[in-house]
Amino acid sequence: MPNDGKSTHRYRNPTRWRAYMRAYMRRWRSPVMKVYAGIGSRETPAFIWGCMQARALILAAQGYTLRSGAATGADFFFEKGALEGHGPTEIYLPWRNYNQHPSTLLPTPEAFLMAEQFHPAWHQLSRGGRCLHARNSHI
Repeated sequence: MPNDGKSTHRYRNPTRWRAYMRAYMRRWRSPVMKVYAGIGSRETPAFIWGCMQARALILAAQGYTLRSGAATGADFFFEKGALEGHGPTEIYLPWRNYNQHPSTLLPTPEAFLMAEQFHPAWHQLSRGGRCLHARNSHI
């Protein structure tokens, strides 16, 4: 059937199709959580600290959530920037009071299973090492 420009099908009109799709997506859209991992070396050079802090501040202003692990060095400066920007944070600890951090987010049993699945020498790790790797599974 040739297209005479007067098709009666309701979705042949691009404007109507876009309007339909926008309405459809609004109905089924789930909220998207913007998250980033604020991680790095414990021995991060001092001249990089400000860059990490500034980047975290910018991401906080854009509505991103920081996930980090309360380690000294990079983790600390990412968290400092996120808090300065009043951004949300999720700080996962391997055990309570790690580095005197007040967070209560600890590794779940699923995190331990994931870490065990991917670590090549899981059976050789100490309990502390396993907790650290399970914590990283959340980040």
